[in-house]
Amino acid sequence: MKVMITTHDQKIIKDNRAFTLIEMIIGLAIASMVSLAVYSFMSVGTRSYEAANLKTKVQKEMQLANNYIEDVVITGSVEETKYIDQGVVRMLFTGDKILYFDKSTNQFAVYNEKKEIDDEDIEDHLITDCMTEFRVEFLDTEFETTPSEEESEEESEKESATGPEEDKNTLYATSNMVKITTSYVVKNQKINSEKIYMIRNK
Repeated sequence: MKVMITTHDQKIIKDNRAFTLIEMIIGLAIASMVSLAVYSFMSVGTRSYEAANLKTKVQKEMQLANNYIEDVVITGSVEETKYIDQGVVRMLFTGDKILYFDKSTNQFAVYNEKKEIDDEDIEDHLITDCMTEFRVEFLDTEFETTPSEEESEEESEKESATGPEEDKNTLYATSNMVKITTSYVVKNQKINSEKIYMIRNK
């Protein structure tokens, strides 16, 4: 709206044009919607990127652990392989190595059998701290071993010497096929693995 003001010597034109309150509210509403859309788009993109990174990491942890498990299992022998399940702690002995899993800390490590297992130095033998499950099952196959009478007697003496507690928690290999089930978790990304390995017979 233009208002013309007249004085004695001149005419002054005053322009009162400006944003009204309604126009400012509409402008702010539009700006808010645009900002929200941009933020939502960036947030979805960030979450997708983080999820992809976590998935890649958990897959790497699984692959790394499975490689170690395979290397240890295939270099063992049926006669030297046993699995001890103490609930929280589970161990697979293969003769030269020990696969060690602590469920309370999700730590999985590989020890030399000649070295005494010490929880304090587990970091030196640690493979992954993302493992949440480790189970071993010996499968019945046509290659199932049949110990001789002499070996059976030795095994009986061995079991007597170890005592009932170890016998209760210990599972000795009955064939050269073993199924190992593992699980891995990185934040909210979880992956399961179930693989069958062949133990070498001497």
